[in-house]
Amino acid sequence: MVRKTLAATLIGVSAAALVLVLHLILAGRSGTSLLQTVEMRTYDWRLVTTAQPSTARQDIALIEIDEYSLRNLQPFAGRWPWPRVVHAGLLDYLARAAPKVILYDVNFADPDGALGFPFAGSTWTGAESDAALAEAVRKAGNVLTLADATYEGDADVPAIPDQGFAPEGTGITDRRVIFPPYPDLAAAVAGFGHNLFVLDPDGPLRHTVPLVRSRGITLPSLGLAGALRVAGIPAQAVSMDDQGLTLGDRVMPLDWREVRSAEGVTAYQWGLVNFRGPALLADLESRPYPRYAFYDLLYSEEQIASGAAPKVDPAVFRDKIVFVGVTGAGLFDVFETPFAGGRMPGIQVHAAVADDVLSSRFMTPAGDGARLATVVGGALAVGLVAAVRDALRADADADAARSGDAARGWLDLGRNDFGRPDAVAH
Repeated sequence: MVRKTLAATLIGVSAAALVLVLHLILAGRSGTSLLQTVEMRTYDWRLVTTAQPSTARQDIALIEIDEYSLRNLQPFAGRWPWPRVVHAGLLDYLARAAPKVILYDVNFADPDGALGFPFAGSTWTGAESDAALAEAVRKAGNVLTLADATYEGDADVPAIPDQGFAPEGTGITDRRVIFPPYPDLAAAVAGFGHNLFVLDPDGPLRHTVPLVRSRGITLPSLGLAGALRVAGIPAQAVSMDDQGLTLGDRVMPLDWREVRSAEGVTAYQWGLVNFRGPALLADLESRPYPRYAFYDLLYSEEQIASGAAPKVDPAVFRDKIVFVGVTGAGLFDVFETPFAGGRMPGIQVHAAVADDVLSSRFMTPAGDGARLATVVGGALAVGLVAAVRDALRADADADAARSGDAARGWLDLGRNDFGRPDAVAH
């Protein structure tokens, strides 16, 4: 037994050493270690197993630019992208309810250069449409818009206005350029949030990039920006160190990540997203956040303006955190997540980040020590279990052999007593 235990221990140690060698090789080639990959897969299992949509914040609502809205608005507003005056109509509707904050996950980077287009029974220019959206945003006073941080190249664009975020640390993701909204809109909004998502090497989106930086200006993600506004956390109360992101009275745990490109290795800090559930569920009422179609709300605004009862009462958005974004299949703003069989729209990812921050519900990545201990401990456990199993099997075989010998003895005894000719009954 002792010899077998020692052999099993040696096998376990050898297996652990092999795993660690593979860990170092893969980390050197891809920037993601084998231990991190194992942890990400266990994160998927833990998330899918424990997620409860009913625990999501009920003050978050999603307004979707979905296929239904795209098709129904096409006769009036044309194909996507719609004129900005269409979005102004939605903001006028939401302003009736006074939500806490409106987060617009739509790229309005360039001015609309259209010389004329028909809308609402008259002809509009692109400049007039842009002005209508900027005015609606200014009146609302609580709109945060997207600043596009996904572009990889260089471009001559205005710098993002400085919102006062100036955390120290080397883990902030640097971007060559961040596209602000067109100037009139940039001057009217209450703030900005970036849209950079970085996928894990195996494909899914599991984490958030909380901060990006360009030209010395630091910008939070759209979901984080909304949470900071709702929680009343000023930019000066945001700081970062090697372990986490401090947001006023709460800390988001972070871990280091390396991304390899033609320009070399870039290291930055990221945080796991504690999703409350998948984007789509058969039971609509059990989805993490209530969802509304853009078209239904715009139609409701027209009904109110004409004195009719609205299809959707704007009061449902009172004191809500409202995310507006595209979910139509052809607009490609969807991401694979750990939930099997479903893709999640960008606005739901932003909403999940805001939910985590406002609820102080963070996931802490395991450290290298814990990962190493798990691998070594698992390998040793497997080896010891195998040794004990073999030992038990050997004991069972020995018992069976002894039982067989005893049985054969009784048979031999029977033959000796009754097998002789003189023992045959007359």
